[in-house]
Amino acid sequence: MARWQAGATQRLVVAAVDLFTEQGYDATTVTQIAERAGVTKSTFFRHFSDKPASSAMGPANRELGPRLKAAVVASTELQERDALKSVGLAAAMTATLIARGVPDPTVHLAGELGVLAFKRGYAQWSESDRDDTEGLAPHALAALEDLRAATASLG
Repeated sequence: MARWQAGATQRLVVAAVDLFTEQGYDATTVTQIAERAGVTKSTFFRHFSDKPASSAMGPANRELGPRLKAAVVASTELQERDALKSVGLAAAMTATLIARGVPDPTVHLAGELGVLAFKRGYAQWSESDRDDTEGLAPHALAALEDLRAATASLG
């Protein structure tokens, strides 16, 4: 195994998602992920603290969205991690908005709605036409606009 090959993070994420899909999250080991990616176990732990369950949003990872979603649906542990990440994301958005001077209770509602918009935008982006080169942001912004319109219609 080459020690400093480029693209190790991407290969590790793809290997993990492939193995999660093939045999389930609980049955997949770090050693199997590293072997599938063509790196050592030490290299794995330089990139991740444990079995990776998500990755950066980029064109190279777009096709992993539906497969990663299937792996999450099949694993209680990944569902729990997903829920915790949503809570953490909402808290980070809330903290950022507080720093910008957004008042309570608007700040908390905005943080939660931001998470919903991100999740919906991510789902649309990962399942959309592969020729779409605009990236994730327009999908997340469209989801946010849909939420804005829905709340306005409630009166």
